[in-house]
Amino acid sequence: MHPAHRFVCSAIAVVSLFMVQSASAAEQVTVAIDAGKVCKVNPRGFASANLCWLTDSDRHHDRPVSMADALGDMGVGALRFPYGHLGDYYLWHDGPYEDLETRGLNHRMVGMPWSMRSWSWAVEPDGTLTTAMDFDEYIALCKKLKAKPVVVVNTMSMYTDDTMSRERLIQSAAEWVRYAKKKDYPVAYWSIGNEVDHKPSQRHRTREAYFELYTEMVKAMKAIDPTIRTGPGILGNRGYYDHALSLDPGLVDFLCVHQYMFFYRSDNADKAWQENPLKAWQNTASTEGYKMIATAERALRASGRDKIELLVTETGITGSPKTAGQDNNLWKSLWWLEVLMHQTQASDVSYSFFWGTHSPWDGPAEADIEGKDQGVLLRMDNNARKPTGEVVRIFNRYFYRELLDVQRVHGQVRVFASRDPASGRLSIFLLNKGDISLPVRLNFTGSKAIRWSHLCYAGRDARDPQPALAHVGDREPADSFKVTCPGMSLTILHQ
Repeated sequence: MHPAHRFVCSAIAVVSLFMVQSASAAEQVTVAIDAGKVCKVNPRGFASANLCWLTDSDRHHDRPVSMADALGDMGVGALRFPYGHLGDYYLWHDGPYEDLETRGLNHRMVGMPWSMRSWSWAVEPDGTLTTAMDFDEYIALCKKLKAKPVVVVNTMSMYTDDTMSRERLIQSAAEWVRYAKKKDYPVAYWSIGNEVDHKPSQRHRTREAYFELYTEMVKAMKAIDPTIRTGPGILGNRGYYDHALSLDPGLVDFLCVHQYMFFYRSDNADKAWQENPLKAWQNTASTEGYKMIATAERALRASGRDKIELLVTETGITGSPKTAGQDNNLWKSLWWLEVLMHQTQASDVSYSFFWGTHSPWDGPAEADIEGKDQGVLLRMDNNARKPTGEVVRIFNRYFYRELLDVQRVHGQVRVFASRDPASGRLSIFLLNKGDISLPVRLNFTGSKAIRWSHLCYAGRDARDPQPALAHVGDREPADSFKVTCPGMSLTILHQ
């Protein structure tokens, strides 16, 4: 354990004892939990991630902790490749497809954005990738972790590079499927493009133009392997969802949505978010910030196609008000937890992909991203978990697959409950967004007589960059008991 983490673990107990005095005057929160009220079943490793394939190769980057070990410890159930926006200029193989068996993969960027052309540490001027993870390594990583592969298919290079014709781009997608089929690579989802509805005039010109390409590309891909699952890479535009859902059902097997916190930076948000975003977050119980997911779900309801999965292929607290800063700390990780927990309750959402493992935008070193790391899970130099990464690990390790129907909002306390489908064990998450310690009375119905483990995730203050999870103690089985939740913390009761 990092020395600073040992300090924080000790500090949690001290802070808890100090704040119990404040809690004595606080009104007790009472929560009823019925172990039989299952409202949704989520897959293993619901909290997943976008791979920054430029920095995530274990073959090319020698770190004390490998990506395989770091991601395995976080328990991710799916991995998206190759990194959103940049994936829309990525060619999985450039060269004769007949030479694949003898020469191997030759991946590169085609018509890449100008911002990427200065990244000499990652890419040559002609688009050749020097130390990036290729498709073979990606699939090997997914297999090792038993994580579902989500592949983003290039749809943009035909607009940005004269050598990439529409026909060649479609052939590349089809040959990608052929290669995966021949290798028996278990790609779970083929996402056609990334944020195709974001600034469409600068991307596919029109919605109709994108879906013409989508239809032609998917037909070519499914001609190679009819069993694959395909879906459009949509950010959150209702018109794009409606158009996708009006196509032949055999062409659209899932939908994508991106959910960041840009709403709270907009003029539509309460002015408090600009003045003091931490206090604004502590005091809000609203869900205006989850507009994109709500839009996608409304489109699904209107279409009547209730068996289509919704993948939150990019998410996190990136996009929060500028006055919130961009540093990764206790507060940001608790906010991310609340965003994640909202997604677990969305009936159509099957996986949530945090943006991202690392970030290439400012440079290849950890120092390059100092103070600007709220959108990443891991340190660049040693793959140690950031606070957001610790939340992914906590969720995947301690929150069970069956979500229970409980009252979520109790003042500044948020309650989330789950059950293990095999054993019937329960796990309760109590997020205290407030500054003072609060007593919570838990009343159980139908729970198993199993001992509880009591854990707490907290830090020295809201902006602590190294919060930690500590074991507080154990509790004997009971139909009712009280627990004290420190301010700005996550309390976990886990059977």
